[in-house]
Amino acid sequence: MDTTKSYQNLVAKFSKANKAICVNFRELVPSFSPNRATHQIHPYPAKLLSHIPAYFLSNKVLSKPGDTVLDPFSGSGTVLLEAILSGRNAIGFDINPISKLISKTKTHVYKTKSLLDHLEVILKQSNNSFKHELATKADLKFWFYPHIIRELEHLYGVISKIKNRDIRDFYYLCLSCTIRKVSLADPRISVPVKLNPKKYNEGHWLRIEAEKTIRRLKRINTKNFFRKIALSAISKSENLCGLKPKGRAIVLNGDARNTSLPSNSIQLIITSPPYAGAQKYMRSMRLSINWLALSTPRLLARQKSSTIGREEFHKKEHENQSSIGLNEVDSLLGKIYRKNPLRAHIAATYLIEMRSALTEAYRVLKPDGHLILISANNRVCGKKFETSKYLSQLAVEVGFSIELALIDKIKAHGLMTKRNKTASIISQESIVVFKKGAK
Repeated sequence: MDTTKSYQNLVAKFSKANKAICVNFRELVPSFSPNRATHQIHPYPAKLLSHIPAYFLSNKVLSKPGDTVLDPFSGSGTVLLEAILSGRNAIGFDINPISKLISKTKTHVYKTKSLLDHLEVILKQSNNSFKHELATKADLKFWFYPHIIRELEHLYGVISKIKNRDIRDFYYLCLSCTIRKVSLADPRISVPVKLNPKKYNEGHWLRIEAEKTIRRLKRINTKNFFRKIALSAISKSENLCGLKPKGRAIVLNGDARNTSLPSNSIQLIITSPPYAGAQKYMRSMRLSINWLALSTPRLLARQKSSTIGREEFHKKEHENQSSIGLNEVDSLLGKIYRKNPLRAHIAATYLIEMRSALTEAYRVLKPDGHLILISANNRVCGKKFETSKYLSQLAVEVGFSIELALIDKIKAHGLMTKRNKTASIISQESIVVFKKGAK
């Protein structure tokens, strides 16, 4: 697949029309399967449509095989996987420790026999007693039935003793998939909320489904369930190996505002940053983070406080209205502040910190390098918050020029937030290609 001519035609059309062009990435990359390789190896909220990076990595205008591609908000590793499959090398950053685990495992090429051999050992040895010392009893009993806690402890105990770190991470990933699915967390809600059939009237289909899930969990064999998940993951890993990726990926826990990468070292950046106060990635994965001991409570608190798009602030932090220096945005923030000071502070902080992330992106890109930014608009306190427009203004402010702007109308989905009704539904995504000028 070569999208060079397609991309050049879109750039020419945009230059002539001087407005965003409506496209459908599923049609631009019609033969592409979003289920290929390891894309579906682990669930993750609000995942990037894999067709988008596949399209931009299939031409020689933006990058060439052997070049380095960066995703400073790597999430579940969609961009990184597509990069190595296209023959590019990839670097990913994310503050969320579960993101690092998913991205690292998703992009690593394993030997199938080694994975199968280790699985056999895990299943044989997981009957031995092991006490999980890192999760509180109260928390465990709230989310899991006793027999499930015991079986998860046994599996974790064996996996944690695997000497090969890559293999150990693979099975931590499988255990992470298992943990959420055998918990009492409502599978319909991204953040953990305990199943409660009594919320619904007798005979309501949601009550019937919840009661069915509870009956299943009471008699589930966790080890057998883990085995099925592991075999499925091994099959996906085998598919990745069969595609013979020529690139390599490096995944780091880090901040998009300070990557410590050398200046002028990256050819292409493709990223989809979080929304302002709408996505709770670490909270949605907290059962796995706790079980796998991926972070200490103190470190996790620091990671949360460093997350761009966070919504937890002390009252003193939003006593005064924040501004970002863009008249249109500051006027909107003023209206939001009068209605809800916290929401105004969340939105302002998000844009201020994204300005820093865009400045860092500009620094690490090579001259004539490109940044592809995927975002979507939102609503804050009922008012339209044009995220893509504001981010574009900030990108131009730090030195980028806009080469192409696209709009992809997607199947509507809600933001992962308790304020879903006020935060609105995402019906389209904005994809903007920025270029860094030559020296």
